[in-house]
Amino acid sequence: MKYQKKGIKGTFITDEAFERITKRGGSNLLLALFMHLKHTERQYCTPKKDYFSQSNEQIMGEMGISRQTVQNLKGELVRLGLAEIWQAKLPASRRGRMLHRTTSHITYYRLLY
Repeated sequence: MKYQKKGIKGTFITDEAFERITKRGGSNLLLALFMHLKHTERQYCTPKKDYFSQSNEQIMGEMGISRQTVQNLKGELVRLGLAEIWQAKLPASRRGRMLHRTTSHITYYRLLY
């Protein structure tokens, strides 16, 4: 696997991922989101756990983009086959003192390239 582009704090992406984003109509924001997620993956994934979680609010705050833009870009990552994205209910033990009617979800990511 040959590495091409160096991004956020030494995070690398493969040539294939870079080509999928740039050659198939991906925007600079899409590349920036992928680099951001790749950096997060590098921080939180282990050989036994190949996925990680990050909320839209975290992405919005760190990248300075709107919620709608985040959702659109996540859809593009899935469409281009660069990531698997799914939501799960936050376990009750991690919800703390939230009201019983409140449903908390967490978004999980698995980067494929």
